[in-house]
Parts: sequence; structure tokens; C-alpha cells
Amino acid sequence: MLRVPTGDQRTLVFFDGTTVEFHFAGKQNDWVEDELQMIPKSGTVPVQWTRLDDVQASVYLAKIWNKEHAIYAGWGVEFQSNETDEFGQIVLKCRIRCSDNDGEVQQVGYHVVAVGILRVGVQAEKSTDYQKTADQ
Repeated sequence: MLRVPTGDQRTLVFFDGTTVEFHFAGKQNDWVEDELQMIPKSGTVPVQWTRLDDVQASVYLAKIWNKEHAIYAGWGVEFQSNETDEFGQIVLKCRIRCSDNDGEVQQVGYHVVAVGILRVGVQAEKSTDYQKTADQ
């Protein structure tokens, strides 16, 4: 994470990272999809904001896997939105997709640029690298 003071009491922050490894499997010649939520962090600590003025984010496939021949294989991730949770943390939402019965999406990465006023000296009560919102 890189923090740059803007001169007007705000901070421009650049985040890059990946989720913890997970195993999101596809089905033979059919797409399986789900929503994934990620909280960008500074090391292992989520960054909290008092006021968040703007966020630009992108997500990408960081790790995929296939056991045998990739006949019907396909992997995808699509950024949907970002919001701020009750702790002042940025939450990125995306859709992950996978096809092929032995293919998996195992890790998703993100790049975030945000500007606003950081909360000082407060740590989040809860924190997760990613949260699935539906069963596979």
C-alpha cells in the first residue's frame, strides 16, 4: 500500500493484493458463478476511512487450476461494485466464474486507488480477506 498526502487533509491510497487461496470449482460444460467480496488491506490490517471521496478498482484472476485436459475449461472474474462497510473499510464485490468439472478459480487479485480521509488509530473488529455470499 502506498499513501500520498494530497495537501487538503486527504490521502490518496494505492492498494494491490490477492485473496487467500480458495477452491471455486466448475461443472462440466456449464458455468458456475458466485459473488466474491474482498477487503483491501495494508499487510494484514484493513484500512479504515472517516470519509471516502472516490474509489477506482479493478480485479483479475490471480490463480487458476485444471487437473486433466481442459476441454470445456473457462475461468473469469468481473468487477461489480465497491462500498464501505460499518467499519469504514472498502469492500470490493465481483463475480467469479468457472467451467469444466476439474477446473478451479483459486485466487483473485485487485488494484485499488482511493482518496479521502483515513481513520487514525482504529483497528477493525472484524476482517476477512474474502467472503463468499452463496454456496458453491
